[in-house]
Formats: sequence, structure tokens, C-alpha cells
Amino acid sequence: MKGKVTVLVIVVACVLVMLGAYSLSAIAAEAEANYNFPPVIQKIVEKFNLDPAKVDEVLREERKEADAKRESMVEQRLEQEVENGKITAAQKEAILAKRSEMQTKLEALRNLSPQERCEAMQQLRDEMEKWAEENGIDAKRFLMAGPRHGFMHGAMGMKRGFGGPCFGGWGPPAAEQSE
Repeated sequence: MKGKVTVLVIVVACVLVMLGAYSLSAIAAEAEANYNFPPVIQKIVEKFNLDPAKVDEVLREERKEADAKRESMVEQRLEQEVENGKITAAQKEAILAKRSEMQTKLEALRNLSPQERCEAMQQLRDEMEKWAEENGIDAKRFLMAGPRHGFMHGAMGMKRGFGGPCFGGWGPPAAEQSE
């Protein structure tokens, strides 16, 4: 009987030690979450001992506000193009719907390697050009017109025109980029 109690105590102690180790590893993993900030943001976080989760929250809020402002500007620009007779109201609605569809597709690319992302972006670009042609829309003017004007501006931080180094923008070739 005494041996069974000893074995039971040892088993319970081992289970408690394993649960404690698991809890500590989960806490450590959460504390070391990789937020993948740009180097300058990472330096600021480290230099001023900022909470990465709070910095990430601020950056997400800022991105959300910028996206809303950009979408408003796009809608205003398209409305002006309708008024000027450059596109029809139906084309405007089609462009807005396609933008929304493509934004969803772009979000899915965030976790790809730089090379995979470039390949996927090229496929999306080809898809957009085909779609624009089928719908009588000038892709260069309304969808991919470069910095601050085109369809893809702001997607995944690409403020250098459509695709950055993937499509001839500045920066290291896609194969040399690090995540």
C-alpha cells in the first residue's frame, strides 16, 4: 500500500512539473512573439523598452485609419472619373468590387516568403490586367497607376509603386529580401 501511495505521489508531482513547464514555455513564447517590425520600429521598441504588443496595436490602428482614408479618396476619384465620362457608373462599381476582392487575396500573401510573394503578386497582376481588359478598364490608369494612385497602393506596405522590387521597383531583388 505504501508503495502505491509513493508511486501516486511521484506521478502527480511529474504531472505538475510538466504542466508548470508547459505554462512557462507558453508564457515565454507569448513574451517573445515575433511582431516582424521594420528595423527602425524594432530599434525604437528596444531603445525605449516599449511593449511590442502595444506598438503593434498602434501600428494596426494607424494602418486601419490610413486604409479608410485611402478608400475614401479612391471612391472620390472614381466618382470624378464617372462625372468626367472616363468610366461608367457600372465600371466604377466593378472596380470597387474588384479592389475588395483583391485586397482579400493580398492579405493571404502576407505570410509567404519574399520570393513566393513576388510570384503570387505577378499572378495577381496578370489576373488584374486580364480582368481590366475584359471590362473595358484602363488598368494602368485605374488599377496599377503607380505610387499613391493605383489599385495596389498600400497593399502590404508597397508604397513604391506596384509591387516594389517584384515589378521593377527599387529595393533588393526578391530572392535577396529577408523576411
